[in-house]
Amino acid sequence: MAWTKKDLLGLEYLTQEEIELILDTAESFKEVSTREI
Repeated sequence: MAWTKKDLLGLEYLTQEEIELILDTAESFKEVSTREI
């Protein structure tokens, strides 16, 4: 699934799949942020 919304202003109108996409993306960014440069 790809993100199709322009902005994220709240969670009220998101589907379960969209919320899972956000959480999965955040998890991968967390891994990247802990890497040494």
